[in-house]
Parts: sequence; structure tokens; C-alpha cells
Amino acid sequence: MGESAAPVSLLVSVGDGTANDEEIDRLTRRLRQQLSELDVEQVQMASGGQVPAGAKAVDPITVGTLVVTLLPAVVPKVMDFLHAWMLRDTGRTVTIRAAAGDASFDVEYAPGVTSEEELKRLLQTFSDALARTSGRS
Repeated sequence: MGESAAPVSLLVSVGDGTANDEEIDRLTRRLRQQLSELDVEQVQMASGGQVPAGAKAVDPITVGTLVVTLLPAVVPKVMDFLHAWMLRDTGRTVTIRAAAGDASFDVEYAPGVTSEEELKRLLQTFSDALARTSGRS
């Protein structure tokens, strides 16, 4: 029964200190394509709902944000991929948010912000929370 864990969703937000909304959108769409090639259930652009009349068509809250649905066992592989992806270009950041039961996970990948040790601790804490939540039926 432990093998049939329910999928979880990660909210992945892409940043680049020098990019405008259009560049972030392009970067996010490329990341979406690359993530969809991994063993994930689904990758979607986050939706902010309807745009008010007279407003720009691009919602700055959702620009650069993906919803990644995956099985808990795939989380470490996706995290490793995102870390490597972020290192490909100076200035890139990736913020990941998720929740499992009453534990939440919020980490920013950025050079000098998150050490490898801190990242491993956060990932282990989240994986443990997922295992506890998956164990409940």
C-alpha cells in the first residue's frame, strides 16, 4: 500500500534579477518543457484567473510560476534537476513551495542563499512529512 502514494503538487516560481516579465515567461515555458520530460505526472503554468478590464494581459503574480504534480518518490530527482537548471545561468532563482499534512516546504534555490547541507535537510524534512502523510489513509 505504501507504493501507491498520492501525487503532490509543488509550486515552482522562477526568478532572474535582470529579466522582465516577458523574459521570465519565456524562461518558465522552457523550464516547463524540460520538467515535463522528467517522470512527473503533470506540469502546468499557474493560472491567476480572469484579468480585470483595462489591465495588462500578463499577471505579475503568476508570471514565472508552474504547478508540478508528481509522486513523492520523484521529488528528490526534480529538486536535483531544478538545482542544476538554476546553476546554468547567473542570476536565476527558483522558489519551491509545497505542503504535506501540517508540514510546509518553502525553499529558494539561489547561489549563496541555500547551502547544499541546508537543502538536504529541507528535502529530508519534506520527504519525511510526505511519508507520514502517505502512511495515513
